Amino acid sequence: MPFIADQKDRWWGQNLYIEYFGGAAPVQAWGTIRGYQFYFRSRHEHWSFAVALTPDIDPADICFPDQGFYREELYDGKSNSASYMPEDEAEAIIQHCAAAFIQRVSASNG
Repeated sequence: MPFIADQKDRWWGQNLYIEYFGGAAPVQAWGTIRGYQFYFRSRHEHWSFAVALTPDIDPADICFPDQGFYREELYDGKSNSASYMPEDEAEAIIQHCAAAFIQRVSASNG
């Protein structure tokens, strides 16, 4: 079930806690994945998803993979379409990126 815009404090599965999800221009979400802070942003033609690997880094400041876990992609190439990304699509991207992050952390620890 997709989030209702601007709801707060929800769990999406066992490992993904959403502190905030909603908005437009940009669509944003933040929370934690297994205790690591994450930030999702969708604006203009792109979306990005970042996870801080240490508590002293704000995931909103991560712009490159060498700064933490980072994914960025073109949304659909249409001007400003990512700014109004439907909630179910944003949720699917967040879930996918969270799963990729968990897999990376599990591989590093295992």
